Amino acid sequence: MDSGELDTAHQDQLVSWCTHFDEKYGYLGVERLASRYRDGQHCRCVSKACGSFNLCIKVVFDDDTAWAVRFPLPGQVMQPKEKLRREAAVLKFIEYNTRIPIPTLVAFGSATENEDPEVGPYIITTWVEGVSLESLLEELPRPGWSPVLRDDIDDEIFCKIYSQMADILLELASKDFERIGSLTMSEENNQPSWSIVTRPLTQKMNDIESNDYVVVDGKA
Repeated sequence: MDSGELDTAHQDQLVSWCTHFDEKYGYLGVERLASRYRDGQHCRCVSKACGSFNLCIKVVFDDDTAWAVRFPLPGQVMQPKEKLRREAAVLKFIEYNTRIPIPTLVAFGSATENEDPEVGPYIITTWVEGVSLESLLEELPRPGWSPVLRDDIDDEIFCKIYSQMADILLELASKDFERIGSLTMSEENNQPSWSIVTRPLTQKMNDIESNDYVVVDGKA
């Protein structure tokens, strides 16, 4: 396939998945999935957002506990099962080994663990309320195709944002591993441990597979 045919195939795959999700799975499927991980307690979907790689749905339980349920988008994510396994391992590693504030991992599962395997794998975390950097920094509505920085931002806001980002990057950089790759998590006696036994999984690798139909190191 040439790049145009690949783009069409990926777009068709995404449209097909979205149609199936809306018509066959929907909010009821998401609510049943989330409820399964909280002893069958009732919850409701209250909002939905779609990014470049994931569909994210906010669910709220009767006691106001809120979770984020995410599904990788077919046609956009080339290795969804592998992606979620690696994300789950990283979330737990950061939670156990750093002071970086992140959502708490609730659960994740493969397509076969979903009541509708066609919807695919999923990951559930606690919901974190906040204000997006986009709303703070970006000129909205966009004056053009590319984002433009607002010209009325106080220097104090910039300093706070960059200071927090620097703290996060420095703490992540302090964690060394013996090799380059993706974190794999295992548990023994309810104690998690991490090792690197699999390939890296980067956005660039996803793009190469998406655009050129080439898997960078087929080991997963």
